[in-house]
Amino acid sequence: MGWFLGVLIVIELWTLWQLIKAPFQLVGSLMRSEKPSPWVIVKNIILAGAAIALVWWVPRANEMRRPVGYTQEVQPTQAPVSSGSNDGQLSPSIVALLPPNSQVIEWADLAGFAGNPRTIVLWMLNPQRSVRTSRGDQGCSESVTGDYWYGQTRLSLINPSTRTVLNTIEVREDLWGSSKDSFSLPFLVSNQYYYVAAPTQQGEGKPTILYFRRFTDASAVAFPLFVYESCGNAQSSAFGYSKSSDHVLQFPVEMRWNNDPPKVEFWAGVFDQTPSTLGNWAFDRQPNHGSETAMHGEVSFDGAAQRFIATLTMRRVAQ
Repeated sequence: MGWFLGVLIVIELWTLWQLIKAPFQLVGSLMRSEKPSPWVIVKNIILAGAAIALVWWVPRANEMRRPVGYTQEVQPTQAPVSSGSNDGQLSPSIVALLPPNSQVIEWADLAGFAGNPRTIVLWMLNPQRSVRTSRGDQGCSESVTGDYWYGQTRLSLINPSTRTVLNTIEVREDLWGSSKDSFSLPFLVSNQYYYVAAPTQQGEGKPTILYFRRFTDASAVAFPLFVYESCGNAQSSAFGYSKSSDHVLQFPVEMRWNNDPPKVEFWAGVFDQTPSTLGNWAFDRQPNHGSETAMHGEVSFDGAAQRFIATLTMRRVAQ
């Protein structure tokens, strides 16, 4: 039996060596203006197929892993500045301002905060409804999306007195250099990221998306949206209303990593926190997914610039 295993090991090493040599043999033949041998072509096809299979498999394998590492349940920190509800209670005259086939997800009356008649409306254009067949069948992303609506998503500011739309912005998944004019908004999800007022024993329930948290000072109100990144991690962005511009907007974040030059982003993993005071909070995250890097973050809101400042410090942790 030992000799058989030895032969298998030799064959595997020989095969690996042939695949390693294949790209160099192909390049060498092309540089000499020679036609590559069929064996060299076959080896490169096998190598390319293995690379494609690896690229396809890795994100799906990550999806199947259970959540580990840092998690935090959202706790009520600031009651909504106004009444918010669904399209069943929104004035038909306001609904009529939206495009045909649109569906109102949530709305809130900002008159008490803005000092003028202002209604913020989160809506989608002809969304698709996605419901899990059973708990856990979405893998790690389930904590972020749960059962959800998916499609083109918009946030509008409306003057209900004059029945005019003051401005509308897109809600897009702008991550990793890819921009999609679509978004996933949960209607049944865990309370790990979104605020769920009455979670079940399983920690799920109907979320309040327009739940304005203590992210800003008195010049603005903001609520977070989340995009699944990996098991135990989600990217987040702050959307809301600014008094100074009298518009809804997606707030920029000035990211300061260690001593690197500042970089402005719109999606950052800093809005799953519970600010201790208005416009200021700090947090620590320990390594997960085999990482050896811990992070300390300090975030503040710059009311004059209407943006967030996030100072993030990374440090290596001995295992």
